[in-house]
Amino acid sequence: MLSLRLLGSPLFLVNGVSLTGLRYPQGRKLLAYLALQEGRPVERTYLAGLFWPETDEARALFYLRRVLSDLRKALGEDAACLVCPTPRTLALKGIECALTSEDTGELLQGWTEDWVLAARQRTQPSLSPSAPLLLGREELLNSVLALLPNTPLITLTGPGGVGKTRLARAVAEATQARVAKGTRVGFVSLASLPPESTQEELLHTLATALELPVSGLAAQLKAHYTLIVLDNCEQVCLQCSVLVKELLRELAGVRFLATSRIPLQSEGEGEVLISVPPLALEIATTLFLEHAKTVGSPCRRDETVAAICQSVDCLPLALELAASRLSLMTPIQLRERLSAPLRVLRRSHPGGQQQSAQVSRRQATLEATIQWSYSLLPEPERLAFIGLGVFQNDWSLEDAEAILETPDASTLLESLVRQSLLVARRTETQIRFSFLETIREFARAQCHEPAVHAAAAAHARYFYTLAQSVRPGQRLGIRQLEAARREFATALSWFQAHDPTSGIELMLALETFWVRLSSGFPSRECLAGLLLAAGDALSLTHKIQATRLLAALTPDYSIAHTLLTKAQTLATASSLERPCADCLLSLCLLEKQRDADAVGRYARQARECFQNLGDIEGEAYALEYEAVAALCQGKLAQAEHGYTQFLVLARQLESHISTGDALYGLAQALILQERYREAEQAAQEAAQQMPDAMGQANVSYLLGELARHTGSLEKALPHYTEALRLCHDNTIHVLPAFIERSRAIVLTKQRDFSAAWASIQRALVEFRRYNIGAQLGSTLAEMAWIALQEGKPREARVFLEQAAQAPKRDIRHPRDIARLHAL
Repeated sequence: MLSLRLLGSPLFLVNGVSLTGLRYPQGRKLLAYLALQEGRPVERTYLAGLFWPETDEARALFYLRRVLSDLRKALGEDAACLVCPTPRTLALKGIECALTSEDTGELLQGWTEDWVLAARQRTQPSLSPSAPLLLGREELLNSVLALLPNTPLITLTGPGGVGKTRLARAVAEATQARVAKGTRVGFVSLASLPPESTQEELLHTLATALELPVSGLAAQLKAHYTLIVLDNCEQVCLQCSVLVKELLRELAGVRFLATSRIPLQSEGEGEVLISVPPLALEIATTLFLEHAKTVGSPCRRDETVAAICQSVDCLPLALELAASRLSLMTPIQLRERLSAPLRVLRRSHPGGQQQSAQVSRRQATLEATIQWSYSLLPEPERLAFIGLGVFQNDWSLEDAEAILETPDASTLLESLVRQSLLVARRTETQIRFSFLETIREFARAQCHEPAVHAAAAAHARYFYTLAQSVRPGQRLGIRQLEAARREFATALSWFQAHDPTSGIELMLALETFWVRLSSGFPSRECLAGLLLAAGDALSLTHKIQATRLLAALTPDYSIAHTLLTKAQTLATASSLERPCADCLLSLCLLEKQRDADAVGRYARQARECFQNLGDIEGEAYALEYEAVAALCQGKLAQAEHGYTQFLVLARQLESHISTGDALYGLAQALILQERYREAEQAAQEAAQQMPDAMGQANVSYLLGELARHTGSLEKALPHYTEALRLCHDNTIHVLPAFIERSRAIVLTKQRDFSAAWASIQRALVEFRRYNIGAQLGSTLAEMAWIALQEGKPREARVFLEQAAQAPKRDIRHPRDIARLHAL
């Protein structure tokens, strides 16, 4: 006779002798699983998916047949206990299965599979969660406890791994402590029930978990129970809904608490839904550190740990799984690998550590929780789920309608939100939808080529249209484009493979925004790839404009200049006036910090072209560069006049960027004329206009300069610090060199020489890196001044000699000029 002892280290005995001769370890696991079903039949397909979850169904069923054959051979005559009630089901009957033992230990000690954890919860339902597991859930716990007395059914909803079961167990424990003696709280896990379970099987599971007979179950519940927790209901949601309705009609005083990724009942049927969200970052970090201690790998609270928590969406299950990896890698290594968190957290830590048993009573891996929810979706919702994975950020209903190309998008979104696969967030103007990053990764990993291709194509077309319709100079346009920067990168990848000409048109439409906010946008290589893919199919105008943009994205001055000259020559030879004018503006941008005479010359030529074309916007940009050239040449009255003209056109165009740039330039000219009150007014107005990070960084730097030149050194440093932060966060180049140089002057006056040297050296490196030769002379002169202030005349002499050999074409404030002349 086959005998199984499942508490402690599991034993499998045939006529009192240990079972041997098994070739496959799944044989013992299959016996244990079937024994825990207590004779109930289980679908073969369910068993195949349970034991080989990463294998396709046909191969998994083949493995199951192989294991069964091996198992029957090892059991010999006792193989008759393995029965097939139907051709598609298996059951284990006529055996001895002891769930009590003289040995202490948990059920199937050392085993860490999902179904083992669920079985432990059902057979050993300790209701005492450890304190760290409920960290950050105190408010939710109190809310549920307050609702229970007057609410027949409460359902805790949320994505897999968010901690619904842990919260439900805490509610059960707290309720048990409050109820009268002799009254019980029941905890029933439904995790092991397959979706095909019948109402009778569900009822039998409930009765078995509560150690009650099926007959007269309602009367027994009414007599002995005040709260029944139904855990993991989503795969048998309909059956649970029917059962709870029937029981509530007979049990006026009994309350039900369910955990499910899907609401049990239809809206308006008396069910109270409580969403369990991911943890707040601070709490998630604390929980991660607690788990790190538990696995013997304590670490400190820092930016790396915070980044780890954010990478796994601050989900309690994912935090514990991530912490378990600290025995294999450092926090920095873990953070680097969490760009694809599901791969890192695919399996629980080997070795059957106790933390694995605590990590989830339903699943041991985060991927399994998402796979389970996905498997319950109808086909239309699966396709929508896969299609929405193309989004890089959150999206609106209108966005989803465009990508899914169906009028039923709202219904599909609502269903995915109800099933805890999407997050809905209400803003002032609309509802935005998003994935948790772990769920997004899972959606993108699903291999359904037609759905993925259709969604990617619709996504690319949609954001192409958006780029063509938005005016980047307006504040709203900047915000729209900034929010969609990752979507544009995705669209460009698709265009490069399928429609490179449209990809180039998209990049040109984004030029104003892109040049100012390069962070997060595709690189120069992306544009070069589009040009290569387009080949001879590209029109001459597109080729010239794309080459011009390629130059703007090229950090090497000589290469950029060659590309621009080539593009301008081609445009001039072909009598293409607009591309020629655009090339002239790009040459202005290239020479802005190098050759003021060339900037003025190119700007005047460009303004004439744009006037001939009747293009006011182009004329405004040309005026700006004329003013820039005058400023750099020290022609301050001319610069002020130019910026004033530019401001008039910018306001006429209703462009926030151009208005802000005009006011910024005007403030610079006023500062150099020592008209500080007027300069401050222009700078403050510029701050209100600037909609982008580059503009804000420029204004912060300008306010620092105002404070420095008016003697308010303490006020200057915070402005410089803010400007540098904006530059670093948004990958803005060159401007940090000017900021660091001014910052070094302030620090020197405050006698903080070590910090001053660090700043001035960073400025010099940045000027040299971007070949800004016009700024090298005054920067080296500033280094000589710092050395003299520190009492190092020999070093000062060396810097002065170097400064004398450098170009002297930059424009400085009169006080800076006087200070350096004194050297």
